[in-house]
Formats: sequence, C-alpha cells, structure tokens
Amino acid sequence: MSDRASEALEEGFLLGEPQTYNALSSVKMVSLSTLHYHRANGRRSKEQKAKSQQCLTPLEEKALTGIPKVLKQYSLA
Repeated sequence: MSDRASEALEEGFLLGEPQTYNALSSVKMVSLSTLHYHRANGRRSKEQKAKSQQCLTPLEEKALTGIPKVLKQYSLA
C-alpha cells in the first residue's frame, strides 16, 4: 500500500521541472508539508500506521461481522 506522497518521492523529479519539493508537490498534487516534511523524513502514512496497529486479521474481522447475522437468525438479538 503506497500513498501519493511516497509514490511521488519514489518517482522523483521530472526532467525540465525545477528540482524542488514545491515543484514536485504541484506536479504530483500532494501537499508540500506532507511531501517534504513528513514522507521525506520517514513518517509513515496514516494507512501504514493503521495497518501496523491492527489487532485482528481480515479473517477474524469477517468472522466478527457475521455474529449479528447469526444472532438475528436464532432470535437472540
């Protein structure tokens, strides 16, 4: 999973464009502060952070979302 700011840094600067974060943020439509201050200095995206903090696996999440259906089926909810 990669966000636009990380992708912009990976692709780098375009030929013929100024070699600045400001120019890169304009071309890639990414906030300058996100691009320059956060991603360039190693801060993870919100998506990456959330994924690393996830406690349940996708299979466990799916199992939990099915519980209300089972309870309703047996009139327990």
